[in-house]
Amino acid sequence: MKLETIEELKQRGDARRDKADKAERAELEKASHQASLQNETLSEETKELESGEKEKLSKRDQVLEKFKAKVERDKQNERGGRGR
Repeated sequence: MKLETIEELKQRGDARRDKADKAERAELEKASHQASLQNETLSEETKELESGEKEKLSKRDQVLEKFKAKVERDKQNERGGRGR
């Protein structure tokens, strides 16, 4: 059976710690990358929702204007019809 010196044991322990640190760093980098992707996706979705809301408001305003114009025409037609 081979006896290891104290120095060899220290080196082996250091190697294990380095390997564990490297794995932890890789895991943290992966998590950081995924978080940045999620942030990008959320900001894109927010922009889409905001533009969608603007489009909805724009369409609603258009419908409202058409309705107001129709109401005004109807009022004018009623006035014109009564006078005859």
